[in-house]
Amino acid sequence: MSEPTLSSSVDTITIRKRNKERTSPRLRIYGNRYFLNELTEVLSSQVDITPKLVQKTTKQSESSGVLYYQSRRELEKLLAYLYPSGIQYFHREYYEHFRSLLLELLPH
Repeated sequence: MSEPTLSSSVDTITIRKRNKERTSPRLRIYGNRYFLNELTEVLSSQVDITPKLVQKTTKQSESSGVLYYQSRRELEKLLAYLYPSGIQYFHREYYEHFRSLLLELLPH
């Protein structure tokens, strides 16, 4: 059995509600749907964030899925959990990109 492969991307989305627009960061995590179901449960209990529903990546794929995290509060918690202070970052550039998006879009 092969190990689960995960990939992710961090970007921004525009949210429109009641004729107002705001930009928000978004984290997408791609991988095996079964593994992502387990991952969202672990993150929910470890990080105190809402469990997410794993979305299908395509209509044809039964095994591939994606988790979406869009809440600024939850993204801050995830960032602190994944990159605790004092830890040498393996993907420093990814952390910096993620952190800069959050800081750029958070209200001052």
